[in-house]
Amino acid sequence: MLKKNAGTLVALLVGAVVLSGCAGMGDGIPPEKLGEYALIESHIGTRGNNMDTLPSSMRGFENTAYISWVNGKVALPALESMNVLPGEYTFQVGIGCDNTATCRPGYPYKLKVKAGQRYVLLPTGVLVSDRSVPRAAAKEVRY
Repeated sequence: MLKKNAGTLVALLVGAVVLSGCAGMGDGIPPEKLGEYALIESHIGTRGNNMDTLPSSMRGFENTAYISWVNGKVALPALESMNVLPGEYTFQVGIGCDNTATCRPGYPYKLKVKAGQRYVLLPTGVLVSDRSVPRAAAKEVRY
């Protein structure tokens, strides 16, 4: 019994290392090709708050909710932002994920995304802007 549990534990650890390594490698898109993709960003806190309007004194107490489901399927690895090809998608972030037992899908954002655009998911909706312009300088419009 001990050997079986040890084997399972080793397999889980190897899987975690592989997944964390994949997250650190990026998505492999050459910088000159990024304009062919839409950028999806989560600015939703793990408790459902808007990370953009959270007071600076509270920012250390809440993490950004990762985009964890795309079109109803688990996105591995879950990320704060991701590049996707143009098309229709449904994105959901993981809410209440301070502990994996409490993690649940947030509101489904159904979007038709276009290449070269940035889509910022907020608790109150979605903001769209040109992904090639830094967000602070970009003209954002509601989706």
